[in-house]
Amino acid sequence: MLFAPRLPADYAVWMGEIKPLSHFQEKYKVTQVFYTDEIKEVFFDQYQATGTPLLFLLHGLNTDSNKYSKPAEFQGIEKFQTDLNTLHPILTECRVIKSNLELALIQYANDISSEAHVEVMRKTKVGMKEYQLESMFLHHTYMYGGCRHCSYTCICATGENSAVLHYGHAAAPNDKSSEKQSAKRTQSYIRHASICDDFLTMLCFNFVFFSVVENPTPPQGPPVFRKAVASSL
Repeated sequence: MLFAPRLPADYAVWMGEIKPLSHFQEKYKVTQVFYTDEIKEVFFDQYQATGTPLLFLLHGLNTDSNKYSKPAEFQGIEKFQTDLNTLHPILTECRVIKSNLELALIQYANDISSEAHVEVMRKTKVGMKEYQLESMFLHHTYMYGGCRHCSYTCICATGENSAVLHYGHAAAPNDKSSEKQSAKRTQSYIRHASICDDFLTMLCFNFVFFSVVENPTPPQGPPVFRKAVASSL
């Protein structure tokens, strides 16, 4: 069962066609779809037992932010009993187990992100601005992967900026010029179908680090490492 908002007629002028309920039923493969202003009536119609219906609402601690998720609200919810404790640990555990479709989406996001990082490495030239590296990454993921959004601003750090963990924000907006033989670090986070790929890879440690030189010296490092880098480029 799915509930969709009932949109006003002028929505179509600004945002486009107002989809019928049948559209959401087909898109999300559910058996029934109603409007959100019908929640109370639908729940009472579906309830077959005696007494007051019990609703399980999502409410629990996010251990990363130390904030609690906000339980759902709708007009008439005071007519129901509510349980704020049962659902959160169940859904948290569900996130650990991925379906084959979810795994395929995660793999796709990783593949597109990997391709974009390699594309940036191929096209980076001495004297480029960091935001040009960011632009190349965003273009590739959208043009060839259909991934419209990044979950955070791309980190395209050169030189000493590579040591700043969250470089690329508004106060440090990927605006330095790359210099000859300076280290480059790219870190980006793309979204595809709400699947996020946090691609922190490094040719040495945890990020993509590479160097741009005008006259490269003979290959350095172990043969296996050189082969892996060469095959990616």
